[in-house]
Amino acid sequence: WRAHPRIILKNHRTTHGSSSLPHPHPHLLTLAPLHHTREMAVHPPARGIGAAACVLALVFLTGIATQPVAAASPCRFAPLYPPLSLLADKDVQESFLRDVVRAEGLFHAGGIGFNAACGHTYDGWSIDYDTGLVVPGTRHNFSAPSKESLHLAVIALALNGNELAQEFLVASNASSSWLSIAINILGKKIATYESFSRKYPGFGGFLPWVTVTDAGLVLLDGWTSMVPALDNGEMIWGMIACIQAMRQSGLMALATRYNAYVQLMARNAVTVFVRNNSVMWVSHIKDVSALPFPDNYYGDYNPGDPYEGELFTVFLDLFGLLDDPDAMWVGKRAMLQAAVYQHTEGNGNVVNITVQRGYWYSSHEQWKLAFLPYLDVPVARAVFGNTERVRTLYSMDNGIPGMFACAAGPSPPGGSGGYFCGGIPELAFVTPDQIRQDTVTPYSAFPTALLNSSVALVWYNHMLRAPKMENPYGSTESININGTEIAAVITWDTKITSIVGLLGGVQDLVRTYLQGNAMLERFHAVIDREYSLVFGADFRETTVDYGLPTTPLPDKFLKPFSGCQG
Repeated sequence: WRAHPRIILKNHRTTHGSSSLPHPHPHLLTLAPLHHTREMAVHPPARGIGAAACVLALVFLTGIATQPVAAASPCRFAPLYPPLSLLADKDVQESFLRDVVRAEGLFHAGGIGFNAACGHTYDGWSIDYDTGLVVPGTRHNFSAPSKESLHLAVIALALNGNELAQEFLVASNASSSWLSIAINILGKKIATYESFSRKYPGFGGFLPWVTVTDAGLVLLDGWTSMVPALDNGEMIWGMIACIQAMRQSGLMALATRYNAYVQLMARNAVTVFVRNNSVMWVSHIKDVSALPFPDNYYGDYNPGDPYEGELFTVFLDLFGLLDDPDAMWVGKRAMLQAAVYQHTEGNGNVVNITVQRGYWYSSHEQWKLAFLPYLDVPVARAVFGNTERVRTLYSMDNGIPGMFACAAGPSPPGGSGGYFCGGIPELAFVTPDQIRQDTVTPYSAFPTALLNSSVALVWYNHMLRAPKMENPYGSTESININGTEIAAVITWDTKITSIVGLLGGVQDLVRTYLQGNAMLERFHAVIDREYSLVFGADFRETTVDYGLPTTPLPDKFLKPFSGCQG
C-alpha cells in the first residue's frame, strides 16, 4: 500500500475456470503525482414493445440459488435493432430499452446478483465461455459499497415511478410485484447494514469490502481493518435517493431507518476519514470493535479527485461536517483541469473541443453525474456535454468499435484477463502506457446517456451486437476490438451502471432531497465556482455533433453463447 492522491480501487475479478475469490486486496493503491485510480459502470419510461423486439424466455429465480440455473434463451436481441432507428425513432428506443432491462434483470436474481437472505449485492460471477451460464463455484461472494449504490439507485428509480426500473426488478421473479420485491430488499439491506455496524462499531457505519453470506456481512481478508471513502460516497447518495423515493411513496418507517443510518455516517465521517482538510481515502482502523474516536484511525490523506471520489467530498460539505469546507475544494483544484481535443470535420476543418481532463478518460470517472445534479449548473453541463461528445468522437475518428472504461479484461477460454483501464491518452493524466485501447465495454456508454440518450443507445447497442456480448443474464463485461476474446464475467459495475445511466440516473430524487434540506443552493454554488474557475463562467458547449460508430466489432471469430440460441 502506498500513498496516493486518489484511491484507485482495482478489483481483480476472476474468469472462467478460476477461483471465485478476489485478489487479497480487491482495491489496489497506485502512486503517481496528482493522479489517482479506481475501478468499478435520460429516458422516459417506455410504454410498449416495438415489432422488432426479440421475445425473451425469462427464467424466474426465487430465493437463494445454490446451483446455476438456466436463464434466458434466446437472448440475442441487439442485432434486431437498426442503428438509425435507435437514433431517431422513440418507439424503437423504448422497445430496445425494455428488452435491455428485461435481459439485465435476469442478473437481478437471488443467488446471482444479490443474496436473497440479507439483501446485499454479490460482485458477480464467471460465466461459461460456450453456454454463457454461470460457472458453479465461481460466484464472487465479496462486494463493496459501490455495488450497493447501483442496486439502491435502481430501486429508487422504481419507487419513483420508472416503469423500466420496475420491469428490471421483476424480470427474474414475475410471481411477485416490483413493489413487494423493492420493499423486501430494502428491509433486508438496512437490517444488514445495522447489524454490521452493531458488530463492528469501529467502521462508523461505513462499509468496507466484505464477504456476503446468508447471515449478513463478514469481514473480507485484506479489508478486516480498513474502509474506503470513495465507495461509501457512492453508496451514501444511493441511500439518499432511496430515502427521498421512500418518503414520496409513503414508506416512512423504512425511510426513517435509512435516514438514521445516513446520519450515523455523517456523525462519524470526520472522525473516520478527515485529517487536515483532506481525506484518508482508505482509513485504517486500530480496533474495529471500539466506538469511533480520532486516534483509532490512521492513513495517508489528500484532498481528493474531481471524478467519482467527489461524491464523498460533496457529502462532507453539504452535511456541514467540515469547519472550513472551502479549504478542501481549494486543495482539490490541482486535478480539475481543461484539455483540448482536435476533431477534424468532413470538410477538413479542425475544431478544438475543450473537455475536463480525465485520469484515464474512462467512463467510470463520471459516476457522480448519475447521482448528483451537476447538470443543473450551466458551466458544468457544457463541460460534460463536451466531455461526452469527445468520448464518442474519439472512437469514431479513430475507427474504434466501441468506447473505453475500466473492467475485467478479455482472455481465451479458461484464462483470466486481469483488470484494465481504457481511455484517451491525450486527454488523461496518466501516461499512454497505462491506458489500454484494445478493449471496449458496453457500460462505457452510461455517462453519454445522461447527456444524449439516443446517441448512447446506438453505441451501447453497437457493442452488444458482437457475438458473446449478450449472455443469459444481459450484457457481457468486455470484448477486445479484434472480436477474438471476451471477459467471461458478469458484474454490477459493468452491467447496472448501464441501467442507471440509460434510465436517467437518480439526480432528480437527490435534487429534491437537497432542496428539502437546504443543501441545493450550496451545491450549485460550489460546482459553479469550481468549474467556472477552470473553464470560465461563460463557457459554452460545442455545436459539433456527437460521434457515431463507423467500425463494427468483428463477428467471424466468436459464436453466440449456446444459452442464447433458440
